[in-house]
Amino acid sequence: MTTETSSSFDSPQRFQPKTRPLPNALAWPRAVFKGLIGLAKYTILYLTNKTPPTVNYAQGAAIAFSHLSAEGLTLVQLRTLFGWAIQSTHSNTGLGTPEQKAQWAKHIKNDSWVAFWVPFQDQTHKVTEGDKARTSNDIKQENINSAKAKTDFVSQSRVGEGCDLVVVYMHGGGFVQGYALQSLDQFKNIMRKTHQDYGVKVGYFSVEYRLAPEVPFPGGLEDCVNAYKALVTEYNVDPKRIVFGGDSAGGNLCYSLALKIRDELDSRFLPAAIYSSSPYFPWTGKLEYTIFDTIHIDLGDCFVDAYTQQRPEALASPYYTPFNASTLAGLPPTLIFWGGVEVLSTSIEHFVDKARRDGVKVETMAKPGKSHCWFMIDPTSTVEDREECIAIIAAFLAKLHSA
Repeated sequence: MTTETSSSFDSPQRFQPKTRPLPNALAWPRAVFKGLIGLAKYTILYLTNKTPPTVNYAQGAAIAFSHLSAEGLTLVQLRTLFGWAIQSTHSNTGLGTPEQKAQWAKHIKNDSWVAFWVPFQDQTHKVTEGDKARTSNDIKQENINSAKAKTDFVSQSRVGEGCDLVVVYMHGGGFVQGYALQSLDQFKNIMRKTHQDYGVKVGYFSVEYRLAPEVPFPGGLEDCVNAYKALVTEYNVDPKRIVFGGDSAGGNLCYSLALKIRDELDSRFLPAAIYSSSPYFPWTGKLEYTIFDTIHIDLGDCFVDAYTQQRPEALASPYYTPFNASTLAGLPPTLIFWGGVEVLSTSIEHFVDKARRDGVKVETMAKPGKSHCWFMIDPTSTVEDREECIAIIAAFLAKLHSA
């Protein structure tokens, strides 16, 4: 049974830990201390001209602080900090309250999956001379009416309708944190840009997959499989209109889901394309430590341990990491972003090489000097970063629609 509401905008209760470790009273002070060490190290490197020239001091300092401070926190505290960061971004973009989110997204819950549907909305309205003549009271009342109208529109919209393309999105967070609407502001911007520049209407279907360690691999992936099956069979969305999208661990799930469809369902169910930002592909090769990235190698290893529980069958699965797949042949065209100094850059480059050898069409954008998911994470991104990458994604989606 599937239920649809517009009132559940935090991670659903079924995804919350059943038990939580007692908070470590020293964890927060230790995290701040480690962050200050990172800040001091970065400042010295900056003053001696040994930092990436494409990153200003404020960005680099924020990255260095978060890089080391996160190492000192428990998983529960990491989730709290991650949630604060998301809420801060949402508050700054007019998405900070449940009422504001309800103007854009509808919560959908099934017995075997949970997701949010973000229908296309026209954001290209231009202000006219008549608009300028309105009083502040007129505008305030119209905003109230508009908010209610938008909420009503979203709550009544049917998944997959009213748009040319549907992006099935898997969020990032190392498989252990995050939630489906954490990139809602980016969804809005991509929808606006694609429609404004190309006249193509895009909707988002963002999956609220279960998190490790409470639900280890392949639980989260199974949620994505079930949600995608429902999108195609229950909501009758043609796979040719579907694109997979994801960042970090969500990028991993994009390719894992595509491989799962290729191997166990039918190639006709494969989406038209995939785009991902800094996809997290665990591999056995060496990753270089860097203070210039938001991800710490040791922290990443902890996330992977939580996800796989170090079970041999999980570590050997091609749906855990595509490096375990004998071939990537048959996967749809893909667009991948990553930062030139991020710790995952080597593994992403190896994936790109493997995909191209296996005949997959791959477009890339590796930005020199930038860190993990650089255009998605504040304050490590700039307005120019975000606009550039959103424009590239919009062009990628528009090209698919016109093909």
